[in-house]
Amino acid sequence: MHGALIKLDAGRMAALGSTGMGIYQLLLAPEGLERAVGVLELLLRRDDGPEIFDKFDSVRHELWSGKPARLSWVVVKWLMSAETALCAAAAKLVQEVHGREVSLAVPPGQPPLSDNQLLFLARKAIGWLFISPTAATSLALSLLDQATAESAADIADLLYDPLVLNYPGSVREELQSALCTLSGAALEALKRTLARHDALLRDIEAAGEIPELHQSERNRRIERQRQDDEFQAARRAAEGRSVLRSIMHVSLLLHGTRSISYADGLVEGSAPRRMDSQLGRVSVEREHPVQLAFDPLGLQAKLTAYRTEQPPK
Repeated sequence: MHGALIKLDAGRMAALGSTGMGIYQLLLAPEGLERAVGVLELLLRRDDGPEIFDKFDSVRHELWSGKPARLSWVVVKWLMSAETALCAAAAKLVQEVHGREVSLAVPPGQPPLSDNQLLFLARKAIGWLFISPTAATSLALSLLDQATAESAADIADLLYDPLVLNYPGSVREELQSALCTLSGAALEALKRTLARHDALLRDIEAAGEIPELHQSERNRRIERQRQDDEFQAARRAAEGRSVLRSIMHVSLLLHGTRSISYADGLVEGSAPRRMDSQLGRVSVEREHPVQLAFDPLGLQAKLTAYRTEQPPK
């Protein structure tokens, strides 16, 4: 099977479809998870592995929509491998989860990790899952719970910088809620992290507003345009993959909050039926990393170092 997967022609949709269906069926089997993940790893190690993984929609959906422990097991396994292709696939799985926050943890039955392995996994989680702060934080907290006093302090430092410093809202809330679940050295390390952040907030508030640090209106306008272009590109990409978009008519409303259309009558020759469609409001909230505003290169350098770190010997 190894040779067949290596020689798989990614341009043959029938072969890809059969392979994806086979992996999907393995995931559904009671004891098929390890075999399915093993096949995926062989494919991901190919040069065109990311493109093949992108086409396995049902496989990816089954991995992240099933039991949380299964997703945690796959993500931890791939992050511990330190292989770029596997780590990138783990990050893609986490980012695809929608409709709920992703909470990860070291799966039950995992062999005990040494202090070096705990720190290594924490850095990998933060490096690859940084734009999914809830997932990175929850996994780091599960490692904190297993750590000794020395390694707990190091993991707490990672929770502070870069996670809390960049996500003072969602990450801090998760850390505060974890206070009632931890004990011993882990609890003390987490308390020190929150105290450091409290001190930082007090210092920032004491400094007050510094007009010299305010961006000009021109820079603000350029940044708003850049973000708008990015969102529009994402919307067009999503529409291109939408099944409904390809079969439904699209109307552009210039003003108002409802759409009026007419459909043929139920009986031949009867008058057209008027249909009113009242529009609602959809909102999305997202927390952007704070450091992107003043030191994006420094943040990127730190995350790259975490991503490229090799496993401890």
